Amino acid sequence: MSFKSALNFSNTPYIQRHLEKNQGILKVILSCSPDPLKHYIQDCVVNETTLKIYVSSAVCSSQLRFITPHILNTVNSEKNLGIEQIIIKVLPPQDIKPVLNKPKKIKVSNYQLTNLHQCALDVEEGPLKKALLKLSKTLHSRH
Repeated sequence: MSFKSALNFSNTPYIQRHLEKNQGILKVILSCSPDPLKHYIQDCVVNETTLKIYVSSAVCSSQLRFITPHILNTVNSEKNLGIEQIIIKVLPPQDIKPVLNKPKKIKVSNYQLTNLHQCALDVEEGPLKKALLKLSKTLHSRH
């Protein structure tokens, strides 16, 4: 299944109106927010009576929570939406790449393999000798 753009669907005018509505609300939020916080406010979404504001900083999020009553009153008075609750969400940082846990390949030369095997043979019988022989065999099979 391939990705389809939102413009490919038959209800494109509805989606367009919804996006324009959210952009208008975002402008109202930005107009009533303090200047230092405006840079961190990224987007907003309205779901029935809840307004979600997405920010790019946890610090901004905590400061924005202090003025949510003011934002709520301003948005309701300018857009007549009947919003009852504001939820502020922090977006994950964009520059962090997911860590992939790939095992690192161990590069062992023939000389090291021979030395390891010889050391294993020189050790007295016991669990250490068994472990060294097993390690030598495993590394030799992967080499």
